[in-house]
Amino acid sequence: MLPIFDKLSAWGKVILLVLLIFMGAIISTGLGLITIYLFYGSTVAHTLLGGLITCDNCLAPLKILQIFNHIGLFAISAIAWIILTEGKIREPFALRKSIHPHLTLITITVVFTIAPLIAWVSEFNQAIHIPVILESVGQWMHEKEAAAEKITDFFMRGASLPGLGLNLIMMAILPALGEELLFRGLIQRQLSQRWNNPHLAIFISAAIFSAIHFQFFGFLPRMLLGILFGYLLLFSGNLWYPILAHFINNATAVMVFYFHDTGQSQTPMEDFGKLPGLSFIISSALITIILLLLFYRKGKESIA
Repeated sequence: MLPIFDKLSAWGKVILLVLLIFMGAIISTGLGLITIYLFYGSTVAHTLLGGLITCDNCLAPLKILQIFNHIGLFAISAIAWIILTEGKIREPFALRKSIHPHLTLITITVVFTIAPLIAWVSEFNQAIHIPVILESVGQWMHEKEAAAEKITDFFMRGASLPGLGLNLIMMAILPALGEELLFRGLIQRQLSQRWNNPHLAIFISAAIFSAIHFQFFGFLPRMLLGILFGYLLLFSGNLWYPILAHFINNATAVMVFYFHDTGQSQTPMEDFGKLPGLSFIISSALITIILLLLFYRKGKESIA
């Protein structure tokens, strides 16, 4: 397929991406609401049209809407941008056909070794004091955080085994694919090519990745995860590794919540990865760095 907008300036391509994201959100929301209208009736569709809310009859329709939104907002917009500007998909997204077993094992392991550090950064982030002069902004941040937590809890609480499977699709598989296509496969790689500085590109794309979730008291730990995903891509040249890491991270959270909610575990999701003592945090950081260095070495071998 011939690219239509390959001659656009850098800012023109940025504007095109923003427009595609908005279009993806609008179209996917419309398709989701039409699906809900067909299967659940006009009352439920009209209720959800007012925004993401929790109600007795809204769980399944809300999950449908969330699935449509995630596909349109992230995956479709990223794929459309690549096709319109470059005319091909696999090479720009660094989606290689094969993955290396050693790199796969390191990818899975590093998600768990970094968990104590992520938990510590999360506690630090939540303890950040908002100045009095920004009290209204801080209140808005807390309201957004509470609303996001309420929706997440609504999605996952009381799930049956089929519900658990749907949650894994909605909260692990789709975000891993869609968000990595957009933030690592598209934004990070484009910034890296534009600035010729892959490290700066990793940090900026990770910051955008975290900010777009609008959970400000979880900004730093999510950005740290984005940095991890970014280096997995940089060191391997293969987007499948950050996709796998993203999936493992999200799927673990879903599973921990499920086992705690059903009484099979005493560890709530918000406590997963927490370890007492600074020595554990330092160990988490050091082991993660060592694994990334090993990943870098193995990644060079696989590329060669």
